[in-house]
Amino acid sequence: MHSPDHGFLRGLWTEYCRGGSIYAMRHLVAELHIGERVWWFIWIGLALVACLMSMVQLYEKWNENPVVISYDGRFLPVWAVPFPAVTVCPIARTQVELFNSSDVYFRFDEEGISDNEYVRLRALLHVCPMMSDFYEFNATLAVNYVQILENIAIPFRSLYSGCKFRKYFLDCNVYWSKSITDGGVCYTFNAIDAESLLRTDNLHHDYLYSESYLDSSNWTLEDGYLDDVQLETYPLRPVGGGMDTGLMLVMKTRKVDIDYFCEGPVIGYKIAIHSPDEIPSVQHNYYRLSHNSKLSLIAQPELTYITPDLKKHPYSRRQCYFSDERYLRYFKVYNRKNCLDECISNQTAQECGCVGFYSPRGPEVRICDGRDLFCPGEAISKLLEKLNVSQRRSEIEAPCGCLPSCTTLQYEVEISNLPWDFEAFARALGAPTEVFDVLEPAGLVVSLKSKWLLPMKRQELFGIPDMMAKFGGLFGLVMGASVISFLELVYYCIIRPWRNDYPARSAVHVTLPYAVFQFTAEYCAQHITFEDS
Repeated sequence: MHSPDHGFLRGLWTEYCRGGSIYAMRHLVAELHIGERVWWFIWIGLALVACLMSMVQLYEKWNENPVVISYDGRFLPVWAVPFPAVTVCPIARTQVELFNSSDVYFRFDEEGISDNEYVRLRALLHVCPMMSDFYEFNATLAVNYVQILENIAIPFRSLYSGCKFRKYFLDCNVYWSKSITDGGVCYTFNAIDAESLLRTDNLHHDYLYSESYLDSSNWTLEDGYLDDVQLETYPLRPVGGGMDTGLMLVMKTRKVDIDYFCEGPVIGYKIAIHSPDEIPSVQHNYYRLSHNSKLSLIAQPELTYITPDLKKHPYSRRQCYFSDERYLRYFKVYNRKNCLDECISNQTAQECGCVGFYSPRGPEVRICDGRDLFCPGEAISKLLEKLNVSQRRSEIEAPCGCLPSCTTLQYEVEISNLPWDFEAFARALGAPTEVFDVLEPAGLVVSLKSKWLLPMKRQELFGIPDMMAKFGGLFGLVMGASVISFLELVYYCIIRPWRNDYPARSAVHVTLPYAVFQFTAEYCAQHITFEDS
């Protein structure tokens, strides 16, 4: 097909402007003054440029972040999510009969201490920050520090007087399990079983991070409870809001066990509220429960889920992982907390050659001790600084790449802390008060704020119909165009030139009787005269 001449293109342009659905194009070929035509050329050109720029910006916005988080339009009952896991860490780390830190402090330089006391002192250095100001050791001991801490820790049965959940008394030893955290030996309520949380085959076998064994196969964060109706399941589910449907725990600590050498002039407990599928952390994020006080923690679940239309996008665009998309070496459950714990452990092992006793580690990684005791803390500070300065869009390339899970569960907590004079209460009832000469009581209440929760959902910022509607709205507003206008453009650019360039292929000749008669009459009138006839 040979190239059409300028006259043909000019005629095609004139035909398009006059016959197209964009009415303003008629002014470009109308019999107007040259100034009026230039005026229309300028404004139509500016409108087209503005429309294209707006479309480019809209596409870039969708391409960079195709996800928007918004509130769902429906409320869910609070029993759709589990009751929060509660971790209690006593600041009194030891039983005085097994290790008396004050006595050891005064005998350390003068009389000396026994080998057993020396090893226990070295173990406490891992959980008592204040002791590092008094002692310094450079040598590394090949001992199981966590086992030593467990042996001298106050057992949970000696820390509580009673506990209730949903108004009923519980066997606390069943629902509370021992857990190893960055605060030492702690006790956790409503944690999922260790086999469902950890890849125990990849971990060392020196000690257990969690001793929770209750079957939690009926629940996963991504799928929820398998049985939506059954309330008597594990992890435990709430039935409503208010203190009567929450957890109540009466704590007690022997006065002789209070140790000011561990964390300084503070007493009581550290409390952490977290999802049941997370390893607790109490070193930096916790609530403090003091002796002779009552701490009320009112939690509101914050559930975020993902809509099905986002599953077709890669994780780099939706900025979250499904449970089967990111493999963790030490955890079976993926969430951002578990991912960061594993990343911190890996980074610390790489920088220090060892990790903290509370970090998940393999059999080949040792615990930091001696001159390396403070290396994990320094490595964690450096890593957290890198994570804080990384931008969200480069979070995948950050040191850890720990995106949130596509389904997340957090608890927003309100605090109420009041004095709790249990001795005066007992005296008013006429009960004996001699027990308070040796014990320091405390009360803990954890409840939910409401029996309803409003979940949030991750959804597409623009779907295909939304994108078409926005592009069409821009063209319609700025150019007065529509889908028919695009079809006209395709027609005049492709089909119309082809038809005019090949008339033999496109023309259809039809002979009608009237046309033959008209042609014969005209020919006879021009060439045949009466004289000829």
